[in-house]
Amino acid sequence: MVGLRISPANVFNDIVEDGYRDTYRALVEATEPLGLAYLHVAEMGPKADRDLTLDLRKRFTGTFVLNPDTPGAATGPAELSLIEDGTADMLSFGALFLANPDLPARLAAGGPFNTPDQATFYGGDERGYTDYPALTA
Repeated sequence: MVGLRISPANVFNDIVEDGYRDTYRALVEATEPLGLAYLHVAEMGPKADRDLTLDLRKRFTGTFVLNPDTPGAATGPAELSLIEDGTADMLSFGALFLANPDLPARLAAGGPFNTPDQATFYGGDERGYTDYPALTA
């Protein structure tokens, strides 16, 4: 099975996408007949567009994974409401998962959550991957 991740209106590295709404609607419509395992939408930056996300959700009939825009914070427990209200089937947590390898248990317990240390995300050793305290610690 194959999935697809898209990042509509991503401005990273000075990307400019004129007409991105039409582009991503057409992309989802064109890929819908392929039976993809999932569509993963990453809402990013100052142009994050929840209306487009909701439109793409309606157009895609498979599993819809969302990396929601959470300015200044990592995706956390508050975003679980996006599953409850039908915006997404699944959420991607990224940085919060890096800092909390036991994240499902922490979400079920309502926290507490370790704070991600970005300085260790792409380092050359084990720091940040194996030394965050577990919930049971």
